[in-house]
Amino acid sequence: MVKWKEVIGETFGTRMTRTCLDCIENERKHETIDSEPIKVVIESYIDLGDKLYNIRLGENNPKKLSVYKEYFEILFLRESEQFYTCEAAKFTSADLISEYIKQVAQRLTEEEHRVKSYLHSSTLGSLLFILDDVLIRNKLDLIYAGAEFLLHNDKKQDLTILFDLLSRVPGAIEKLKEIVEKHIYLTGLQVIENIAETALTDAKVYITKIIKIYNKYLFLIHECFGGERSSFIGVLNSACSKFINKNAITEASGISTEACGASIKSAELLARYSDIVLKTSDRTRINFNKALQTIDKETTKGVLNTTDKDRKHAVDLVIVRIMQHRKILSHTILVQEVTDQLRDRFLPEISLIQKRIEDLTDRGYLKRNSDDMNILEYVA
Repeated sequence: MVKWKEVIGETFGTRMTRTCLDCIENERKHETIDSEPIKVVIESYIDLGDKLYNIRLGENNPKKLSVYKEYFEILFLRESEQFYTCEAAKFTSADLISEYIKQVAQRLTEEEHRVKSYLHSSTLGSLLFILDDVLIRNKLDLIYAGAEFLLHNDKKQDLTILFDLLSRVPGAIEKLKEIVEKHIYLTGLQVIENIAETALTDAKVYITKIIKIYNKYLFLIHECFGGERSSFIGVLNSACSKFINKNAITEASGISTEACGASIKSAELLARYSDIVLKTSDRTRINFNKALQTIDKETTKGVLNTTDKDRKHAVDLVIVRIMQHRKILSHTILVQEVTDQLRDRFLPEISLIQKRIEDLTDRGYLKRNSDDMNILEYVA
């Protein structure tokens, strides 16, 4: 072993490794190379591990891989870190976030393919740890700033990539949740302030805006944060509770979510808000009876009779129409919207609506979200 190191390892072996590393760097610079010679060198290093110990060793036995690791992997990992440190240094502004995260995602894919193509599989874990550290963990501040930019510009595809990258770093998603919650809260405040004067006399405008905000970010969560849907829905509920509790309209009318209890989900707040205002109508100028009769109303033509059978059909029709349009909706908001749209014909009991929702779910028209059973999804 000592003689091999002196004669082969420190001369010919070193030159072979240097040639391989130079080729890999060229490939990382998007030059076309012939990877077959690299594969041959790697296999020869691994075979030498067997021959030096004169026994057949398991695929991942440390002794079998000793030559490969000493004469190739150590240098390969060191130069990989240097290469990607230089590449990451070019990312200096959050405005470049879209370009950067796509590049990082591409690099991760390339390195996985590289290992599978001509290196030993045991190298992959160490290599990806270096990439995660250099390209993601060391750039978290800029990536978080970039997340705010993507949220502001509604870049859903890029947010999905960013979420996947942050998921590779333990604990990194928690800060993203804070950023998302703050963004939803500030967006909600701004939207409500923009319609404050109108909403004080027309509750339809107020409730419609709240529902629109809630659904916008519910869709975003389902599309971009699949692996953490339930926790991000909790973030959405918290943000909506905050901006409903503190905005120009609730402050002017004296209404807040505190009257309902501190832990109410935003979907429940929307349903309960009208009850609070009705009970305190002497303190506010909002006519919720009129508003709730007209908000998002779609006619159900041809349903004139009010027998139990006709009512079931009417409720089914309205539920399907709403879900075809909304795609994703909380159970509470769906019940409220069905009630509003049928109010002029008959006032459906909550229990009837709930039974029809369950029946449509059983029949495959709807399904409950796997992360949050309160969320319903339309099945196309």
